[in-house]
Amino acid sequence: MLRTMHKLKSAKQRLLDRFSRDLDALESRTPMTGSYERIDPYLVDHSSGGHEFEIIVYHRESEAWYGGGGGDHSLDLYRQHAFVRPGDVAFDVGCNAGLIAVWLGLQVGPEGRVLAFDPFPWNALATHYNCRLNFVDNVTTLAVGLSDRTTDIRLPLATARTLEKIDPAIPALDGRLVDVLAFVDEHPTFAKIDIEGGEFELSRADWSRFTRLERIFLELHPWFIEDRGLETRDVLRRYASAGYSLRYGHPLAAPADAETVEPAHGGWWLTREQSA
Repeated sequence: MLRTMHKLKSAKQRLLDRFSRDLDALESRTPMTGSYERIDPYLVDHSSGGHEFEIIVYHRESEAWYGGGGGDHSLDLYRQHAFVRPGDVAFDVGCNAGLIAVWLGLQVGPEGRVLAFDPFPWNALATHYNCRLNFVDNVTTLAVGLSDRTTDIRLPLATARTLEKIDPAIPALDGRLVDVLAFVDEHPTFAKIDIEGGEFELSRADWSRFTRLERIFLELHPWFIEDRGLETRDVLRRYASAGYSLRYGHPLAAPADAETVEPAHGGWWLTREQSA
């Protein structure tokens, strides 16, 4: 038993060492700064939404969110209200360190699949390693963001906001946004969207093309939208026009009218019947 435990600990340490070397290679080109400032990686046990797993904490943001081992309440609601189901094809749009991608991989099970997207290379890398750590092999991680068009962008290093106007003097790295319609043939049934204001542009896509996409969890960021001179309500209008019922704060909340409801910050639960 002790020998088995020793081998297990050694395997995890080797994985952390490989992850650190890959971060070294990334930082040789682009330093991790601001909320993404790098720290020595360590493992934290998590229990959320009926699953137990480990997460690598490796930068200031992941430490703030996951370092204490606390659960994510939205994952409990995903499970309790069958928002994510075994066999789903799930999109994790804005996967960050990969906690939700790992949970999604466990929840959809061997018959399901997960595509995880993040334009910051260290986040995509961490999501890949967190899936390896937890033996989750049904998650594909892509180091791109999703939007309503394909374009190259400059990503500010001091913030996670991919579409913020950048002062040329502020350090940034090259990134890429891909038209979400490039993935329409993946036939997602669930999507989680948390992209720091980029949900405005993403909402402009033709969501009617995703005929099997019944459920969306949308994290809405009004101040990241409105400080660019845009109207947050347009996001809700577009999803309503695509046939989604809108509920704020809880999947059993009363349906909201996109024209009259306050487009508040936080979690919006979107559902619609599958298209024929």
